[in-house]
Amino acid sequence: MKRRIKILEHREKPFPDDLEGRLNAVLNIVNSELKTLTLLHLDNIPADGSTIKWRLRQTVGRGVYLPRQNCFGDYCCRTLLPIGAVAEEIVLYEDTNTIITGYNLTEAGRKYGRPIAAFTLDYAIRNNMSMFEILGSTVSPGKSRSPLNRVKILEELKGRTLRTIDLARKVGVNGCAISDHLKALKKISFVSYESCGEISGHGEFLYIWFADRDFSQLAPVRRYSNLTYVVAEKLKELGKANSYLISRGLNYKYPNIISIILSGLEKQGFAKRVKKWKPRENLSEASLTMEGKSFLEGYVNKVREALEDGKKLSTMTKFLGRLIEDESTLREYTKKGIALYKGVSKHINFTPFSKASKKIMSYLKQNPGERPNRILTALSISGIWCLSTLVKAGRLRRVKQGKIMRYYVNE
Repeated sequence: MKRRIKILEHREKPFPDDLEGRLNAVLNIVNSELKTLTLLHLDNIPADGSTIKWRLRQTVGRGVYLPRQNCFGDYCCRTLLPIGAVAEEIVLYEDTNTIITGYNLTEAGRKYGRPIAAFTLDYAIRNNMSMFEILGSTVSPGKSRSPLNRVKILEELKGRTLRTIDLARKVGVNGCAISDHLKALKKISFVSYESCGEISGHGEFLYIWFADRDFSQLAPVRRYSNLTYVVAEKLKELGKANSYLISRGLNYKYPNIISIILSGLEKQGFAKRVKKWKPRENLSEASLTMEGKSFLEGYVNKVREALEDGKKLSTMTKFLGRLIEDESTLREYTKKGIALYKGVSKHINFTPFSKASKKIMSYLKQNPGERPNRILTALSISGIWCLSTLVKAGRLRRVKQGKIMRYYVNE
């Protein structure tokens, strides 16, 4: 039986008119498979978070992870509503006299949002990569969010090599944010990125290791016998580095001493100083890889064409129709999309402190005196704050042995 409803309030934001605004809006939807699937499970009937989750559960069945129902309401309220993909309605169900805040599709959500969402889900599954890995989080300052900024970075790198400082000027984002984006894009092989001495005052000289030299011929630099060999090994491992990069890699807080050792390695013929960098200059270079170029051509260009009402929009709309009508395919796509996002989402995989503390205490009882990085890596926990909190609570104690910090359980 069809339920009788009364719309008490309707709220809707305009979908952007310009292409860049539209691209920014759409990328904020599809950067997460769960947001993409939320849009694909909306229609013209207002649905709140619990209804959206119920629809997804009907699609995937039991035994598949789904977040709490309020997550789906948040996706609608914080992302889909502000960009004009959905409308928010206060609805009265007259048969039960209950009121809900529900979300349904706008004209832009039907015309552009869902077809591009279906295309994006297919792209992610075919390439076995969550869009979150490519586009990052929408939680970022400025008018344009991380998803659009990453696309801008890739497009600026087409056919040329640029420094971090160059990209910052062109994209309109500060250098630290650009560096973070480049590191993330390098991780998925979309860019080639090298950086030395991005922090002011460190690493004015860049050194390259001479691969044909044997360690047996290496003499200690000054009084730094052990450190000379450690620095030499690190430079050989990196191939090219400066004093700051090596000191950071070794967790050694005196880059000036590393600089002395690198100079000594050069005098002995183990390293070559290749360039002098100016202080306060971002020392980096980035270029587009074939994978990055393929993403621009196979995904971004097609989405742009769809947002300009080109032929790709018709193709995407037809694919959406086939996907929605085929229950088994939709189920398979939904399951795979959730699995892709679940594999990379820090939010989903976040370990609550209560659970993390129990794991840490148990681990250190069996492995007393373990170093912090090894503890966190072994337990797959992010954030050293867990250890600090347990120390402040008196449940753990930390003991510094030379330059190494070790943790023990307070019995």
